Amino acid sequence: MTVTVILIAAVTSGYSREVGLRERHRRATRLRVQAAALELFEERDFGAVTVEEVAAAAGVSPSTVFRHFGTKEALVLWDELDERVERELVRRLGRGEIWPVLRDAFAAAYSDLEPEVLERWRRRLALIDAEPALRAAQAGALEVDRCEFQGAIALAWKRDVEELDVELLARLALAALIAGIEAWQRAGAGESLAELVVDAFDRTRAVLR
Repeated sequence: MTVTVILIAAVTSGYSREVGLRERHRRATRLRVQAAALELFEERDFGAVTVEEVAAAAGVSPSTVFRHFGTKEALVLWDELDERVERELVRRLGRGEIWPVLRDAFAAAYSDLEPEVLERWRRRLALIDAEPALRAAQAGALEVDRCEFQGAIALAWKRDVEELDVELLARLALAALIAGIEAWQRAGAGESLAELVVDAFDRTRAVLR
């Protein structure tokens, strides 16, 4: 998950961005390139595959790959569901008790997903688990997520972003989310990602009581 600066701006201004033709084209290109990358990484090894090979397999130029992803690691880390998460957080942040709001936003974003989306996510998680470079990159990305998420929470509830309780809330929410995703990954096919995320949030809250 990546909670972007767009989310923070949307929470402040109260508008939801329409995804236009250009954005749909950008998303389709990213999905095509990521699909080619996953195939190559699974067939061989993350370190053995070059960006140029990914570009050739996807039918684009290497510069297009870098323009859309920035790094080789992002070919795996990029999450097509980020926009769904952002929309749900924008709709709900600042409206009700914070922990259920966060839980329900993530659960809604991860509900009713098509099987191919879920399978692609499982493949990405498997690659991350198997590759130290990807795990390191994911750790850095999660820290960026935490900082931006913390900023969004502070704005929504009109709190100082540096307040310790705001930071703790952001860290706990992301920890609960990760626990739910990992439980889903271990459970295998047939389990509901949304339900396991809700369960992780509820268990986290119960432990803290």
